[in-house]
Amino acid sequence: DIGVTGVQTCALPISARMPVANARQQVYRSPQMVFPVVEGNRLVGVISKSDLVHPPRPQLVLVDHNEISQAVQGADEADVLEVLDHHRLGGSLKSTNPIRFNMEPVGSTCTLVARMFRAADIKPTAGIALCMASGMISDTLNLRSPTATDVDRDLDRKSTRLNSSHANI
Repeated sequence: DIGVTGVQTCALPISARMPVANARQQVYRSPQMVFPVVEGNRLVGVISKSDLVHPPRPQLVLVDHNEISQAVQGADEADVLEVLDHHRLGGSLKSTNPIRFNMEPVGSTCTLVARMFRAADIKPTAGIALCMASGMISDTLNLRSPTATDVDRDLDRKSTRLNSSHANI
């Protein structure tokens, strides 16, 4: 077990709680290539200079929208892998790589998620099925909205048939 004292005499440590931007600046200026990551007096890992200076881009799936302006902060710096949506195509999404698009004219993105569970022959837990049914009901105004489709109604019926441990989607 290497304590922080031994690590500090050999290499410049990085605190596990240090903000990434601060760690990136500290690492960039150092000739050291590998840095111990410490939490208090304990070694919790190591990180290389390339991990911080040229980190891999985050990967993102856009769900229930297809515009970067509606995504989480930092989405413009991520690689969008997939879009799962039921809205109109917004047009602000750009990529240098192919993106899987699953956009269908249904009343709820939860309908698309339920279809994916079904296609993969995965039975969601009762809680997940209830969440999907709630999303379908909310998005389609209790399946009375003009955007509600027969697909929504069929999958909503199946997702609300709960038994003790699984839903029959």
